[in-house]
This record gives sequence, C-alpha cells and structure tokens, in this order.
Amino acid sequence: MFELQRLQEVAGAGIALQRRTGRDIRNVSGVELTERRLANYQLLLARYGQRWFQRRPPFGCYNCAGHVWASRRASIYEEADWRLILQDDGYRKTDEPVADDLAIYVEKQLGILHIGRVLELRPGIAEGSQRVPWIVSKWSDVSGEVCHHLHDHPLRQSGFVISVEFWSDR
Repeated sequence: MFELQRLQEVAGAGIALQRRTGRDIRNVSGVELTERRLANYQLLLARYGQRWFQRRPPFGCYNCAGHVWASRRASIYEEADWRLILQDDGYRKTDEPVADDLAIYVEKQLGILHIGRVLELRPGIAEGSQRVPWIVSKWSDVSGEVCHHLHDHPLRQSGFVISVEFWSDR
C-alpha cells in the first residue's frame, strides 16, 4: 500500500544524492506515468481526498521521501535510508512544528510509512485552540502533490494505527 508497495517497473537508476555527511542515498528516478497508475491515483483522490487540494498534478518521478529530500527528482524507498538521512542531516524531533518541518507518519509495527512537509499551521476549530498543521504530501511515485489536514490521510482511513512525529533541521 502506498509507499509499502514497491513499483515493479523501475525505470531509472537514480541520481547522485548524498546526506550531509557525504554518504550516498540510494534512489531511483523516472517512474512511468501510465494510464493505470493515473486511474489508481484518481481512485485514491475519490476515496480519501475529498478535502485535499491539489498543489501539483500527477508526476512520475519522485515519492514522498524524494519530495522532501531529493528536490522532486527521485524516489527514496528504504526506511533505513530515511532514518539515516534524519540522523546524518541533523534532524531532531520537535513538539512545536513550523512550516518546512517534516511530518513523519509511523505505524508501530511497520515503521515509517510516509513523510510529508508542514506547509502551514492553521487556526484550530475553537477560539484559542492549538494551531493545526497542514501537510503537503506525495502519496506515491505517480500521484500529484496534495495539501491536507495533519490527520486527513489514507493511512488512518485504511486501518493503520498511525502516530505522527514532527522533525526539524532548524
């Protein structure tokens, strides 16, 4: 499902990409944007994305991790690589996210399932309530980029028990 599914038809070998420590980051690029994959994305939007707004149309080059760490040029699949990037690039957990921090969606047994970027903090429902993060996400290699409320995502709606961690390199 989503980032758990590895695309079987990987086109490109990837790009030169390194962590701040100079260690390489494994990646692939150039996933084909087929009619079938576009149809799957439209199903995702119809099923889960009624309240999302699209920031960028479907594009077949990068996944969620490639969105936040590879400047929209490649997909980074392995959770172990994601954790090394967090460590090597000086990220730390924070309880007070701001724009451009990371929202990391974690399932207790499976680990990190998705990474998004905090777009902005919007006022809560009640007067004086805590501000709510809005996230920009790319849910697969061929999806578009969408903006959504922190908890309005397909992982929770699909039955996963998700916690969201905020990480910052500030």
